[in-house]
Amino acid sequence: MFFMLKLSSKLKRILLHVSQNSPFYIRRFKRENINLNTIKTRESFFKIPPTTKKDLLNHALDITAVPPSEIYSLFSSGGTTGKPKLIYFTRKALDQEGRAVGNYLANLGMKRGEGGLVM
Repeated sequence: MFFMLKLSSKLKRILLHVSQNSPFYIRRFKRENINLNTIKTRESFFKIPPTTKKDLLNHALDITAVPPSEIYSLFSSGGTTGKPKLIYFTRKALDQEGRAVGNYLANLGMKRGEGGLVM
C-alpha cells in the first residue's frame, strides 16, 4: 500500500509538472479534456493517452518540460528504422543517467579504470 501511495504521489507531481511546463502535454491535456484533479485511481490514470513513438519523433522539443536554456545535452538514435529519435537531457538528468550506467557496469563486474565497449 505504501508503495502505491508513493508511486501515486510521484505520478501526480510528474503530471502536474508536465501539464504546466511542456507545450506538448499542455496541448494534449486540453485536447483530450484531461483534468488532473479527476486522476485519483489507477483506472482514471489509464484514461491519459500514452506518449507514442510518433509523438517522440514529431514533438521532441515540445515534450520537454524545462526551458530550452536548461537543456544540457542531446542524444539522437541512429535512425536505422526511420527518422532518428531525439532525447534532451538537463545536467541533472545526464548525471543521473551516468550514475545508472556506472552502476550497471559495476554490477557486470567492470572496475573503475577498466575500458569496455557497451552496445
